Formats: sequence, structure tokens, C-alpha cells
Amino acid sequence: MAVKSSTVDCVCLKRVLNIIMRIIRFTFIIPFLLFFIGCASIMADPMNRPPAELLKEARKEFKDKNFERTRELLEALKARDAEKKYYVNALILIADSYFAQGKHMEAAIEYKAFLDLHTYHKKAPYAQYMLALSYFEQIDSVDRSFENILIARREFHNLLKRYRNNRYRKSALAKIVKCNNLLAEYEDYVGSFYLKKGAYRAAIGRFEGLLKDFPESTVEVDVLLKLGRAYKEMDNTGKAGEILSLLVSRYPSSKQAARAREILDTLSLSP
Repeated sequence: MAVKSSTVDCVCLKRVLNIIMRIIRFTFIIPFLLFFIGCASIMADPMNRPPAELLKEARKEFKDKNFERTRELLEALKARDAEKKYYVNALILIADSYFAQGKHMEAAIEYKAFLDLHTYHKKAPYAQYMLALSYFEQIDSVDRSFENILIARREFHNLLKRYRNNRYRKSALAKIVKCNNLLAEYEDYVGSFYLKKGAYRAAIGRFEGLLKDFPESTVEVDVLLKLGRAYKEMDNTGKAGEILSLLVSRYPSSKQAARAREILDTLSLSP
């Protein structure tokens, strides 16, 4: 009986040990299974990663100028960033990717969308500056880009009004001067068209408006000469003499001043 009992005990012990070994093996196998399942999931969907990893890779792709891939990663980030911890960075980088790619209209839309949501965010001055710059970069010739010039100038002014102490102020001021000169060129272009057509009253209106709205523009000296000629053609010699004398006074060494003196001589009003 003692031998039989001992045999039974050994069998039971073996069974217990087998169960314990299975549990141990299963315990070690589970983490490996989970790891491989996770890897397989990432391989099946490379976007299925934490937002921080997606942002890091998006920045690398942006640096490598892979802009389409950058945006794919950032859109995936936006969908997975439940806490909105990386959302703002994603919005800005999406806009930056369009700008860097030369898609300035798309960039403007994205920067504007950011500002609508985050007007007072610390990145808002940058977004406002880039919004203005997106329109500025779309300026071609003055006769085809009038609307973009107006919008760019308005958005640069908005930067100065809304965010007074910002690092882009100096650049914005310079761009505003450039926009003003371009608008002056446009008015000169239209006024010159009227002058050639003999529509002197319309030409005078354009030229005088230009001189009032854009003082000291790059085209001022040319416009003063054209305005003097337009008044002369309308037989308003007094006004013609006044404008041409002003030209000679402001720009005495210019070729336009030499021409103004010639016209003044014909009016017997040479200074």
C-alpha cells in the first residue's frame, strides 16, 4: 500500500509540475506574442503610432523635402492626438509644407485656419506673418497681381496691429513699403494708359491719387512729369508749371527734371 501511495503521489507531482511549467511558458510567451502582434500592426499600418513619433518623422520628411509624406504623417497625427498635445505643431507644419513646396494659396488657407482657431497662441504672430507672405509670394506683374498686393499689404498691417511686439516687424514694414510701391506702379500703369489714349482728365485723377496715397514712391518722379504733361495737354499751363517746377525742385539731377525744364521753357515758366 505504501508503494502504491508513493506512485500516486509522484504522478500527481508530475502533473502539478507540468501545469506550472505550462503557466511559466505561457507567461513568457504572452509578451513576445504581444510584441510581434504590435510589430505586425505597425507594418500593416505605419501610421498607427504615437503622435510624438509621427511628429518626429514628419519633421524629418519635411527636412528632406518630402512634403506629401510630411502631410500624410501629420494628418495621421491629428487623428490620433486625442489630448491635442501635438495638434498645433501639426497645423503649422502642414502650412509650412505647402509654403515650402511653392503652393502659396494652399499655405495661406492653412495659416488662416490656424489663426481662426488660435488667434492668441504663441505661434500666432508667425502664422500671421506667413499668411501675409503667402500672398506676397503670389505677386507677379502689377497688372495681374493687384488683388494679391492688396491682401498681402492688409495682412502685414494686421500683423503690426494685432501683435505689436513680434520678431517679424522689421520685415513686415519693408514688405509694406514694397507693396505700396507696387500699388503705385499699378496706378502709374493705368494713368499712363489713359494718357496715351488722350483721356487726360482720367489720367490726372489717377496720377494725383497716386501722389496722395503713395508719397515718395519709386515712380513719383515719372508721375510728376506725366501729370505735368497731362495738364499741359488740357491747356492748364498754371497747374502744369506748378507740377513740373515741383519735379525740378525735388529731383534736380534727374533726366525727368531735364525734360520738365524743356516743357517749362515752352510755357515761358522756366524756374
